[in-house]
Formats: sequence, structure tokens, C-alpha cells
Amino acid sequence: MSMSAIDDRRELVRRSTTDSALAPVNGIDFIQIDPADEARLIVQFIFDIDTDVDPPLSTALGVPLSKQMVSIAGGERIRSIAVESVQRGPGSNQLQVIASEVGDFSTYTLRIGPQGEAPPDGFDPVLCVASFTFHVECSKRFDCKDSTVCVLPAQSAPNIDYLACDYPAFVRVMLDRLALLAPRWRERNPADLGVAVVETLAYVADQLGYRHDVIDTEAYLGTARLRTSIRRHARLVDYRLDDGNNARVWLALLLDGDLPQGVPPGTRCATIFDGASAPDLRADTQTYNAALAAGAQFFEVMADRFTADKPPRPNPRPLSAVNNRMPLYEWSAETVCLPAGATTATLDGAYTLQRGDILMLAEACGPDTGAEADADPARRCVVRLVSDSTHSADPLTRRLVTHIVWHEGDALPFPLCISSVTDQKHGSLPIKQVSFAYGNVVLADHGRTLGSPLEATQELLAGVPPYGRYRPALSQPGVTLAALNPYIGDQPGDLKMPIQPASGAASWSAADIVPTIALASTDIDHNALAWAAVGDLLEGGVEGETTAFETEVENDGTTYLRFGDGVNGHAVEQGMEFHASYRVGNGAAGNVAADSIMLIDRSFKRGGMIRSVTNPLPAFGGRDAETIAHARQNAPVAFRQQERAVTAQDYVDRALQFAGVARAAASLRYTGSWTTVFVTVERESGVALDASFKSGLEAYLDRYRMAGHDLEVEDAVRVPLRVAMHVCVATGYVAADLAKLLLAIFTSGLQPDGTPGLFNPQRFLMGEPFYLSPLIAAAQQVEGVASVKVTRFEREQVPDRAGLRTGVLVPRPTELFELANNPDFPERGQFELTIDGGI
Repeated sequence: MSMSAIDDRRELVRRSTTDSALAPVNGIDFIQIDPADEARLIVQFIFDIDTDVDPPLSTALGVPLSKQMVSIAGGERIRSIAVESVQRGPGSNQLQVIASEVGDFSTYTLRIGPQGEAPPDGFDPVLCVASFTFHVECSKRFDCKDSTVCVLPAQSAPNIDYLACDYPAFVRVMLDRLALLAPRWRERNPADLGVAVVETLAYVADQLGYRHDVIDTEAYLGTARLRTSIRRHARLVDYRLDDGNNARVWLALLLDGDLPQGVPPGTRCATIFDGASAPDLRADTQTYNAALAAGAQFFEVMADRFTADKPPRPNPRPLSAVNNRMPLYEWSAETVCLPAGATTATLDGAYTLQRGDILMLAEACGPDTGAEADADPARRCVVRLVSDSTHSADPLTRRLVTHIVWHEGDALPFPLCISSVTDQKHGSLPIKQVSFAYGNVVLADHGRTLGSPLEATQELLAGVPPYGRYRPALSQPGVTLAALNPYIGDQPGDLKMPIQPASGAASWSAADIVPTIALASTDIDHNALAWAAVGDLLEGGVEGETTAFETEVENDGTTYLRFGDGVNGHAVEQGMEFHASYRVGNGAAGNVAADSIMLIDRSFKRGGMIRSVTNPLPAFGGRDAETIAHARQNAPVAFRQQERAVTAQDYVDRALQFAGVARAAASLRYTGSWTTVFVTVERESGVALDASFKSGLEAYLDRYRMAGHDLEVEDAVRVPLRVAMHVCVATGYVAADLAKLLLAIFTSGLQPDGTPGLFNPQRFLMGEPFYLSPLIAAAQQVEGVASVKVTRFEREQVPDRAGLRTGVLVPRPTELFELANNPDFPERGQFELTIDGGI
């Protein structure tokens, strides 16, 4: 909680003994450190406390306190500080606490009450905790109050495919030529006669060109045009053509009544279109046909957990109308927000939420204006609870509250405002319930299962011919390709199965993606066989009796089924009859915008309880099929790639392909019995190498390791630096303010505008030199700096003046410079700033 929110809470506690609307409670006002003995803490309470420790202390409200109920937590270098003794302080509202030792320079927390439990009765849950530092005599030139700067993420440039061929290429060439010859003609409407002529000529030219060299062109990867030809040519060089996959989306439901059975998996939803009666997507021909004609994108609800049956059955989570919108509790503070990285929150009211439930945290109105239209759509986040909700009451206001904890993988990526005060233009009015938690959230994915009323439930495929290959085509194009692993949470009542974060819904690998086709066959004797879709019939595990098939998608989206030959996959036989059920809808078209899905099929039991449905966040993960031009460029390169690491550079190239590796270096050394390859890596953002990352990288590199070579992965050798700078301040400027600005720039964290500081780990690269001139230039750009002089620019362990003479520090290939400037860790580099002049 912010300092302003704590101050507001403290003032309410002060008034709790005089205001009849408030329940009287006590709390910590502040903590003092004895300068003569920094292990001696004086805890100042808001109200008086009486008696000594033995017998136990008690508040003015008669609630006992004991030595075991005072604890100290925190610290970076010095941790686990114990409380040696507790005595009544000099004043009637003071408590003297003796710590076992003096801590480091970081911030510690003193708590009244056992760790992880509620505070004693009569103590405010917010003011039972106070932060302090042991070293009060350290120089503090600036205001200690932290300021939070919300930085918008950098917008990436759109991914534009500049490769074009065939029909579109002819159209573009002719239009570009016409724009040059007839600049006044700018019409691009397809109904225009000139555009129609251009498109007709382009179509004829494309067909004539294709027919002229169809046989020769399809025989080579570099000239083939059919997607099937490209796929087979690429497969010969072990390159797999990517057919894309479907998108997923989070749906928020607004209910008029409870849904004890939840929303059944497969329930169809769709984007809104003109003429639709939201939110009803009735399963009748008229509504369905209107949605198809309007180009609506269809989605189907996914199952997020299964029963323990074999095979498992989908078991949707129950949904409750009470959990439609749950306000976040502001603890009586006018301005309070959940900080970035938060994994806990308190709801205003009593709500029943279970482990594994999905919540949507979202801003409901603008914190500066109070208007719903000004709510920031970027302030929306989906989280998954890791434990059941717990209930308690605010002892100050007696309001019931609900405590929730969600997965660390779903930590808030941004600060979320709970209550605020509008700006002066809007009256400086306090606003509560700026943000809400939405409880009825389900996951859906792009695509619709073909079925009644328009399509047959099962499509009868063409019969097996008496000779030649059996390669039937599905009647509907755009078959859905989805990840095999659905987003599954815990089994009902199974606390041992780990909870997946909500962010895990966006995580899957290319190997998990298969066509969503259910294929069954019967032979002449009416024996039934079930066939499974696989990525490739030549992959491991597909044997002669395996009833499997693969798919091939043509340029127009038509999907062909390809069966085995009796060696790689079961062979089809004359007289077999095949039926297929499948879904359609795939690619980036499913990445619909936020708040565009507003239709849902409510024909299931109690489906009429759904008042509305929407997607507060855009759909994600949908990917279009790889273009032929892209495959033509990359397949030959994949064939020429060296798949065996021989030289040290080969290991470097492979290590750089591993996710999370920013830089790498390698060396081969004979260690007595064999040659050992030492691979030194630098992780992204300067993160230290841990055991799990090391084992994963070693397993990845082991596939390329030559027989007879041992492999060892090491972290980069971190070399601390020491830099000293003297700044002269110009007349009329405050030296302390200028020093604060400079230290905000020369930091290992982030600058106030969100960019990395000059000593941020992202600016130090393994084996890359570190130059002096950018430091001087950054200091001189600050207004009010008259002159800058760097007096030390050297390695911490090897001090010399070579760096000052040359203006650069050059590391060895496996070294990584660091300058944390942390008084608790001086061995990680130090920056000394001296300043004079000014006011």
C-alpha cells in the first residue's frame, strides 16, 4: 500500500476512539532507531499501552501482547533477525524492542502478530506492520518517498509481408504502372471498370503462366507453386511447412442466475454483426446463416479441467451470478492501487471462490475523471487462483472482505488503481471502485464444429478407388488446427496437481498442433476403426498397424487426407467407408479485438441465465499458415545447417538459439582424459545462471555434442567496476536536486521514464567493451551541470588509470561487467558521485 494510503488509514485510526461509526483499534505510528545502539528500536503506537512485558503488554483495549508476537523480517545480506527482548518504552505509548543484531542497509519490516496470521484483536491489520532501516545516521539527501512511474510498453512495428507473387503481383504491377502513366486515375474500387479490367488481365495472365510451366515448376522447390508440392519438397530436407493454428480468447459472462454445471465445452460463441440480437446466438438456420453471411468469427468454449475417469470427461466449473462483478477493497484509503507484480488482493464483500477459478482484474472507470468511457482497456489482466478464498472483516469499518491469492505466473504487469481522486478539472472528487474483479470467466478457442442445422454431423468422404492413392478432400476449407494439450487445471478435489497460471493458456509448442478432425471408418464387414490425426506419417511411433493420417492443405484452403502404405501407417482397403467430423476456422483471423464477441448459444440447460458475454481482452495466439515464399527461402537453409557441433563457434551458434541466452562464448580444453567444451553464457537482462536453466541448456546442447567431448556450461565471469565522478553545479541550481537527477540516470535499475539506467545489466554485454564517453555525455545533458570530471574508471579488483587514459574498459570474451551500486553488495560494483557549487 502506498504511503498516502497508509497516512489516510492512520488518521482514521486516530479518530476511531471519538467517531461512533468506527471501531476503536490501535496501531503503529512510527519506529525510531537509537543512534547510540542501532539494535534498539522504539515502536511508537497511536494509543497508550500499559503494564510491562512480564506480565504481557496490553493495549488500551485490553488485548494482550507478548514478546513472541513481535517479529522482524526482511533484509538482503543480513536476514533472520530475532527479537531478543521487548520492554515498555519511555512513554506510555512506546515499546522498546531489542534486536539480535544490526541489519544491513535495506528496508526491514516489524510486525505485531505471528507471521502469516491475522493481527491480534484490537490491532488494525494495516498498521500492525511498519517498515524501517537500521542505519539512521546514513546520509539521506533526498526525499525517501518512492514515486511510481507507469510506463506504457513500447509499440512494436506491424509485421508486414513484402513478398508477393502470382495474381496479386500482377495486379500491383499494373496498378503501379497505371499510376505512373495516368496519375489522375486513382480509383481502386473493385466495381470500377478500370480496376475490373486490371484484375481480369491479372487473372488471365496468372492462369496462362501457370499452365505454361505447371509440369516443370512443380518439380523443384525453387519454382513450385502448389502448397502440396512445397510441403513434400521441404519434407525431403527435413523442413516442416507450418499451416498455422487457431486463436484463444477469455470470455467474461454476466449472469442473471447461477450455472451449477458451468458452460459446457463446445458452446458456440461469435463476434457481433449487424442485425444480431445480442447475446443470443440461437441454433436455428436464420441466425446461424446470418452470422456466416456477415463474416462473424466463431469460437467454442474449452474445458479447463477433467474428471479423474479413464478416459477423462470434461467437467466445467460452476459459475455464480454473485461473482459477476466484485469490487476491490480500498481499506478506507482515498488513493490506493495494486502494485505491478501483485499476486494478492482483497475483495469488498463475501464471495466464494475456489482454487483454480479464473478472474479478470480490470479498470472500470478512469481514475482521473470517474467516467466509464475513460477506463484504460490496457489495464485488464486474467489471473488464476491458487487457493480457495478466505473471509474476514475489517476491524475498523466492520465490512466483510474476501482475500484471494493467484498464481505468480499471473503477477500484475501494471499498477491497478482501486480508489482515486479526480483531477481538478473534474472536481477533485474521491472515487471508489475504480477497478473490479470479474469472476465468471471461461476460455474459448477459434473455430466452429460443423453440425446441424446447416452441415451434416458427419461428412461422408469419397470411396476408396480400386487403384491409385486414396486422397479425399474435406468439403469445407480452413480446417481448425489447435494445440493437442487443452488448457487443463486441477482435477476436482485434487490438491496435489499443480495449478497452471492463466498465462499458460497462451503457451504451446508447434509439436502440439494437429487438425481437429475426428475420422472413423467401417469396412465391408462393418468393423469400425477410429483414425487419429498426426503431424507426419514418417515420425516415430507410426507403424504399419497404426490407424493414423496426415493432412495437406492447398493454396485455396482445401484440406486433403493422406493415409499410410502399410509400413508407415495403416493402409486403406477397398470397400472402406469414411466419415469425418471437424471444425473450421483458423489463423490470425481469430485474433479478434477486445469487446467484439457478444453472441453465445444459450440453448444448453440454464443457458438463459447468461445476460451477456464479451471478451475484455483481444484474442491471442492465432497464426496464419506459412507462405510458400517463406518456405522456399528457409527450407534450403535448413538443409545446409550444421547439426553437429565440431568447433567452439558451433557451440556458440547453438547456445544462442536457446531461449533466454543473450551472449555466449566457448572454448575447447583438454582436461587430462578427454576434451571438455566449456560454454560460457550470459542470460537475457543480466539474470544469473541458475541450476534449472543450466540443466536445460546442457540437455539442448547435448544433441549437437560430438562423441568423446564432455560439456560444461558456466555463467559469465562477472567483473565489478568502480566509477567516481565529480560534478560542478552551475550558479542558481540546487546541488541536492541535481544530484538526485544524476543518480536517477546513473542507476542499475530503471530511469524515471522507464528506460534502463546507464548501469542497468541490459547495457553490459559479455565480452563487449564499456566506454567512458556516454557517461560524461549523459551527465552534461542534465540542465544545471557546469562541468563533469571522472576521477575513477576501473575494475574493482584491479585498480589502475588505464581506463581513464583510453576511455574504455575491455573485458575478456567470457567476462561480464556489472555495477549495481548497492551498499549491501559493494562487491558488485560502486559508483561515487561528489558534487559542489550551486545553491
